[in-house]
Amino acid sequence: MRRPKSHSFGSKRLRGGVFYFLLLMLLLEAVRLTLPVLATRRKECLLLLNADEQAWIDSLKQATSAASAARPVRQYDPNHLGDFTGYRLGLSPRALDALYSYRDSGHTLYGAKTLQRVTSLSDSTLRRLTPQLRFPPRPARPSPKPGRAPRLDLNSATAEQLREVPGVGPVLSARILKFREALGGFQDASQLLDVYGLPPEVAERLIATFQLATAPEIRRLNLNTASTGELAGLLYLTPDMARALVAWRQQNGPFQSLDDIRKALDLPRDKIERIALYLTL
Repeated sequence: MRRPKSHSFGSKRLRGGVFYFLLLMLLLEAVRLTLPVLATRRKECLLLLNADEQAWIDSLKQATSAASAARPVRQYDPNHLGDFTGYRLGLSPRALDALYSYRDSGHTLYGAKTLQRVTSLSDSTLRRLTPQLRFPPRPARPSPKPGRAPRLDLNSATAEQLREVPGVGPVLSARILKFREALGGFQDASQLLDVYGLPPEVAERLIATFQLATAPEIRRLNLNTASTGELAGLLYLTPDMARALVAWRQQNGPFQSLDDIRKALDLPRDKIERIALYLTL
């Protein structure tokens, strides 16, 4: 009697399929267990590479910082500043306009304080700009020629001495002295142009004849805190002008520079400059 065949493992083809299926499962399990290890090693390699790159970048930064510290700061003469350089230094268009007007009138800047007065720069801006500015040396006063008396001080000249200038008679000399007394002393020789009835050409002769050796000490009014009455007390401001300044301040907030006076008062720049001699922020 023939013994029946076992069907436990099926046919030969079926057994082969089962074998390959189990082999594939083993391979997949091996890959699953191996991938986290490879990923960790790859991450470590990347971190090591990034650390090396960071060290290289840090060394470049240190070298650049050292080179910048060793490089001397470039300095500019405000008497020759143009628009491009002025904007790079952080000067506003209003400050540049005031600077150009001062230079066009024939004046020269010899110090940072004069630059601040002309352009109404804040103290913090002036401190920031000072290392980048270079001013020409102030020319020495020429010694008087032998036999020629030195120029008299405009703030101490008498009426008789003023009348020695051609075009100045008793009436004009008296007006000049009265105007000087009202001002408390001339702050700038150009204020002679504001004397009533004094022709500009005669004022120029006086400026050429007398020097402003000593400017008087005055208390400047704070434009952002002064009352209407205090502002109206200045010789250059009428009560209407004082009210206009206070009204502008109340509507627009504090004045940012003395040049902003032009926004409140419709006056020529030279008048604004002479008003600014008696104001501060």
